[in-house]
Amino acid sequence: MPGWRALLRFALVLAVLLCADRSWGEALQQAALPGVRLVMQWWDDTYRLEDLGLFRVGADRVVGVSVSLARCVVMEGLAVCPDAHKGLAQASTLAGSVDLVLILMGALVWSWPVHQRQEYAWRLVAGVPVVLLIWSVDVPLILWGAIWSLHHDAYVPTSWSPLLAWVDFIKSGGRLALTGLGGAAVITWGQVMSR
Repeated sequence: MPGWRALLRFALVLAVLLCADRSWGEALQQAALPGVRLVMQWWDDTYRLEDLGLFRVGADRVVGVSVSLARCVVMEGLAVCPDAHKGLAQASTLAGSVDLVLILMGALVWSWPVHQRQEYAWRLVAGVPVVLLIWSVDVPLILWGAIWSLHHDAYVPTSWSPLLAWVDFIKSGGRLALTGLGGAAVITWGQVMSR
């Protein structure tokens, strides 16, 4: 019976977080945009971010980015340089990708049983940097990878790209795996620190 209680507790916390996301999700996504911009600029200076924001595409809300080349890119001996007449490259990903990590990790971390009440405080202390770390390798790299794939597919389609391999990992369940591992690390940290 304890397994059912834990599952029920997880479902209840998840439902509460999903309801909160329905009300405050867009504000959270908007608040995350400066971080997305910072991480994209930190990871690579190849592109100049012209626009980054939340947009409606049909019924979906997406995080979209428009970029131009900031410097020349050399691929297989061919240099592709900035050209004002070539326009902008654009990419987007579902805005829910921003919320997913926080919702699932929150449900896992807050529904997991504690031995002492102070574990919740330690989980909060550890949870914030873990969520920020996962966010920094998720949405910004998904967007950057979508832009980079335009050059990659046009000039070196047969070569292997670590960035595109990472994007494939994230899109094929890596986001959930990282969230689960992050949640387990936060729970373990709380248990260790409260002893």
